[in-house]
Amino acid sequence: MRAQEKPDTAEGTIVGTVAYMSPEQAEGKPVDARSDLFAFGSLFYEMVTGQRAFHGDSRLSTLSAILKEDPKLVSAVVADAPRDLEKIITRCLRKDSSRRFQHTDDLKIALAELKEESDSGTTVGSQTSARPGRQKVRFAWISGGALAAIVLAALGIWFWPARPAPRPAPNVTPLTSDPGVAWWPSFSPDGNHVAFLWKPSEEGFEKGRFGIYIKMLGGSEPLRR
Repeated sequence: MRAQEKPDTAEGTIVGTVAYMSPEQAEGKPVDARSDLFAFGSLFYEMVTGQRAFHGDSRLSTLSAILKEDPKLVSAVVADAPRDLEKIITRCLRKDSSRRFQHTDDLKIALAELKEESDSGTTVGSQTSARPGRQKVRFAWISGGALAAIVLAALGIWFWPARPAPRPAPNVTPLTSDPGVAWWPSFSPDGNHVAFLWKPSEEGFEKGRFGIYIKMLGGSEPLRR
């Protein structure tokens, strides 16, 4: 007799990729959609800056950074990053879940507005002072609308459940077509037979008498029991 194996997971166990965990997940607390938004913010931060929002030399130090440290501002890593983009990412990465976006719909609206501003060329960089190479940096952010569009598509894939495919129209097939009155059908456990109470008409098997009949689905005449 083998000893009972311990389960792989238990209440309070931390499960997931450490670098993208929310603070509440890192502490083994209950999580909800706002934890997903934190993870999204971590990934979005990395997409924009090329750096992880939270990083340590070990799993434990990474968890500690998530719980106690704030990542560098996007503008401190990427010059002239749009202010609204920085605000979106910062809000996603709030330690306090009540200060994050509360629903993916809110985040989707913020990203859609960012895309509109980027497409119209009205996005404002975090820094406005002139410096060498500024035009090159600004040119990089002209594609911000494309980035926002990609993120919106990702949101649709990750956070909105796919609509179920429409069901085909049912194919209705009568179980019996013999003249008379049939009541109270009941299927056999294997689904291959149906039993029913039947009163055949004068053209049927027995004139005017109720009886219990069994018929094999898909063929054969009903048999009286």
